[in-house]
Amino acid sequence: MKIHIAKVIVKILAVGLLLWLCVIGYALYDLKPKEYVLAKDSVKSLNEEVALELCRRVLMKELNLQSNQIEPIPYQEPGKSLLAQNESLKNEGSIIWYVSSSGFDPTHAWHIHTKIVIRENDILVIVSKPK
Repeated sequence: MKIHIAKVIVKILAVGLLLWLCVIGYALYDLKPKEYVLAKDSVKSLNEEVALELCRRVLMKELNLQSNQIEPIPYQEPGKSLLAQNESLKNEGSIIWYVSSSGFDPTHAWHIHTKIVIRENDILVIVSKPK
């Protein structure tokens, strides 16, 4: 009788441990930045304005925002293009956004980081989740 009870307790503990591993695995997976691939064919020339608009659309769709709830932070060096800040990576740039839940208010906004990578056949927008 005692052996049967011990077996049942061990099975319950094993199932509980398996469930905890699943929860931890999902939490770690959810921390990974989301990637959105946008077809390069739909963009005739990728310049700073187009890059900002692509990121804005992705963030508005992902976070269910209105256009007045999101603004880019103008932080790049004067005279340098957003997509050519890093000389070794001319095909990539980063944008940080202010996001507010009700209208645009930078004092009550959080930051979201996005990165644009221009690849051979498409454009990749990588969105880091808000913290």
